[in-house]
Amino acid sequence: VFYGVLEFLGKGILVIGAFYFGRHFSNLYEPRWKNYLAVVGIVGIVSLAIWASYGTHMEDSDPIFGGGEEVVDFEPTDKQRNEYGARIFFSLIIPALFGVYR
Repeated sequence: VFYGVLEFLGKGILVIGAFYFGRHFSNLYEPRWKNYLAVVGIVGIVSLAIWASYGTHMEDSDPIFGGGEEVVDFEPTDKQRNEYGARIFFSLIIPALFGVYR
């Protein structure tokens, strides 16, 4: 139960962070549409990186210098990987775009 609560807390922090990320970009460019494109591009890059590393994690990595060994937890199918990437993208893009709108 404790880990389930921590999982929802982490997801909530990510959604709130995406909202404030959008708020940060709301005053970046004068034409408002450029702000929307910048947020969509950055969230897309983050989602693509998460999509590519789905099913793996790093072990024995140094916090400062990195390194370590990439361990494959499971081999996801293309459908699983694409659904996960789409879920991450839409979970972050909606609050980020709302942040730009505000």
